[in-house]
Amino acid sequence: MVRVRDELDTSYHQLVMPPLTKDSPTWTRQFRSCQGALKLDEDTKERVIRDCDKAFNLECGSTFWLGASDKPRCSLEKMAQQIFMHFTQQVEFDASRSGVEWWVQMRLGGDGEAEPGVMGEDITLHWDKDEELVNTIGTHMTPYVGTVTYLTNYGAPTVVLNKAAPKQAEDVEGCYGSSRHLDAGKSIAFDGRLLHGALTGFIQPEMWQRRVTFLANVWLDHRPLQVNRFPQELLHRFAVSMDEIEFDLSAEEEILSVSIQDRATMGPWPSSDGGSQDTSTLSSRFRVDGRHHHVQVRYSCAEGFDACNFSGEKFENGF
Repeated sequence: MVRVRDELDTSYHQLVMPPLTKDSPTWTRQFRSCQGALKLDEDTKERVIRDCDKAFNLECGSTFWLGASDKPRCSLEKMAQQIFMHFTQQVEFDASRSGVEWWVQMRLGGDGEAEPGVMGEDITLHWDKDEELVNTIGTHMTPYVGTVTYLTNYGAPTVVLNKAAPKQAEDVEGCYGSSRHLDAGKSIAFDGRLLHGALTGFIQPEMWQRRVTFLANVWLDHRPLQVNRFPQELLHRFAVSMDEIEFDLSAEEEILSVSIQDRATMGPWPSSDGGSQDTSTLSSRFRVDGRHHHVQVRYSCAEGFDACNFSGEKFENGF
């Protein structure tokens, strides 16, 4: 039990910490993808993107909360609620301390105009966590499930590496993972403890265009500090009604990762036509909580970057 000051009401409240053990709720399916989860016609998709732009550019905060028992008030909250409901089926949790944290990311071309062939910025590798809790007591709490829903066909795919956040029950040796080509309406989900990001080194220049994503993290038995509901007084800015949103994750498929040890004994990576694929290496350096990390992965992409597999060559941290 920890006492934490809430900056919103300047009072103290008790933060009930779930035990950080391997018995804590964890999502064990690692990485899943659902093609066409968000079903929108072209006109509605563009209006949803405009709504996302409004949410992205608000000064009141970058992420928002929808509790397990809250009713959605706009289309973006409805999307978040449907994600939460899908991934918490047959899962026990305390509804008073559970919900979904949602936000929007927009990445343009290098000059800000999303021109084809102009390289945009990476979303560096990172672990999602309760940022305020880290700043307050130095403890990493991570979501149950992380999700990314793509609203455009362009930009870097989300890379998920099998490297758990520090101060978790059990980290893994090395790193490996999966990624999928971007398609508007596709939604992916992964274990919320895992390292992930969107690296432009995995894509060809013609894919360096506007990248718009809707992100939602499912939290069980813990509400991130300082994450609040979208302001009521700003809801009128959104143009898309909840009735226009159809979000269906029932067709999700599991994307299997290959471990370093298994890949070392399997020889060349197979391709869809029965041959073998060429592989490349990508290095990424990033900084988390004042520590520098370096990831180097070998990867191969099949069928025009439709799917990537990764074999971890190196993971260094603490330098």
